[in-house]
Amino acid sequence: MTYTIITTFNQSGLERYGQTMIDSVDQHWPRSVPLVVYAEACEPRVPSDRVRVQDLLAASADLVW
Repeated sequence: MTYTIITTFNQSGLERYGQTMIDSVDQHWPRSVPLVVYAEACEPRVPSDRVRVQDLLAASADLVW
């Protein structure tokens, strides 16, 4: 079975918990499990190549009114 962790947050979420979550997953989860972050108007620090950041609004045009 293959797993991928997916999360999303905005700038406030990045500052409050997002970067800690990214760093924690990168340090503690098996290297075979990638992390995809859908970031809304923020730029999280990417600690390794298994963390991929996507712009939430660009990836989900239906969210933008």
